Amino acid sequence: MYQFSYSLNGWTDDRLALEWLRKVFLLETNERCDNLPQLVIFDGHGSHIPFEFVSLGFSNNVLLLCLPTYSTHLLQPLDVGLFGPYQHFYCLAIDNYIRSGQNVVGIK
Repeated sequence: MYQFSYSLNGWTDDRLALEWLRKVFLLETNERCDNLPQLVIFDGHGSHIPFEFVSLGFSNNVLLLCLPTYSTHLLQPLDVGLFGPYQHFYCLAIDNYIRSGQNVVGIK
């Protein structure tokens, strides 16, 4: 599923953040997670903190992890050292699983 939206000034705002949570994240994850907790990690940008965003997250079993404002450049090494290898081995496991012929009902 693809979703495209924009704001007049080109920056994320409260409306876009709430629209993303409601129309993209929750729709894509609720049907796959069977009421398991979900995690959204975001920076301290003001558009991610309005009451409606937090309330919608909590009411849908979404855990919100807000990184300190202006710290994402410090955390960038995680992309290389942690998430990069994780993505590589996860994709390898999925590829092996699909090739094994066990994926009759899909990957959960």
